[in-house]
Amino acid sequence: MRLTILGCGRFNITANYNSTGNLIETERVNILVDFGRGCLYSLTKLGKQVGDIDAICISHLHPDHIADLLTFFQIFFNTCADKPLIIVGPVGIQQWFKTMVDLVLEPVPTKITIYEQPLTAIEIGDVTVTTAVMKHNVPATAFRFEQAGHSVVYSGDTGMNENIVSLARQTDVLLLECSNQPGQISAQHLNPEQCSDIATQAKVKQLVLTHYGYDLTKTNMPFNGTLVIAKELMTIDL
Repeated sequence: MRLTILGCGRFNITANYNSTGNLIETERVNILVDFGRGCLYSLTKLGKQVGDIDAICISHLHPDHIADLLTFFQIFFNTCADKPLIIVGPVGIQQWFKTMVDLVLEPVPTKITIYEQPLTAIEIGDVTVTTAVMKHNVPATAFRFEQAGHSVVYSGDTGMNENIVSLARQTDVLLLECSNQPGQISAQHLNPEQCSDIATQAKVKQLVLTHYGYDLTKTNMPFNGTLVIAKELMTIDL
């Protein structure tokens, strides 16, 4: 299993990074995990096409996490009519997809399956996907991806909560949003100290910080495991 960072920024328009998005790859499937502004370009730089994608996991419906999906669906509807596609997301994902269909104005492929905040694990090819409700100002979900004895957990946007600790327990890679600056507390996002606390409690092997808008390299993180600051097109193999 391979994790690739397609974008690690927030909603701000900047010259040096895309909004948040990721790609999970195995020998059998390609899974998008959020797909914000600029991520389609990153996907093509990896040599991937829209038709290579088997599933999309969406943490929540803020534009900086889904902006490039409108273009994705336009391409998919026109060129991948016979390809199955799985979409997993929070409460409201079904209605959101209907809105996407109305905007694209093309015939909808019949093999699209949508899971709205599933309570049980989903099998996507050789990957087991588990979700947990997160703490944000809109419905939000985190994901755990497991394959061949390895795992990656992605928080999406969230404030501090016990669900992310439980979901991330002993994972190989924990990909956490880190929107807030050191010492900044809010109910909707995490700061570096909280990220470190979650990773320590969950006993994760590697903590990767994403969805940030400031220089994290100057932040002192009290985490004893491997700490990585996400960059566009960074890959982590498990």
